[in-house]
Amino acid sequence: MYPFIIEYELPPMEGTLSVTENAKDEHEARYIVCSLLIPGAKIKNVRRG
Repeated sequence: MYPFIIEYELPPMEGTLSVTENAKDEHEARYIVCSLLIPGAKIKNVRRG
């Protein structure tokens, strides 16, 4: 498991937020965060941190 930093934005807000998640690859990190965020959230970037 590696730490990934996922940047996302919530539509009514301006700017981005980030969260760190442990996952085996970028796809798994994106999947985990998508399941926790509200449906309108947009993931901007996933990078290994």
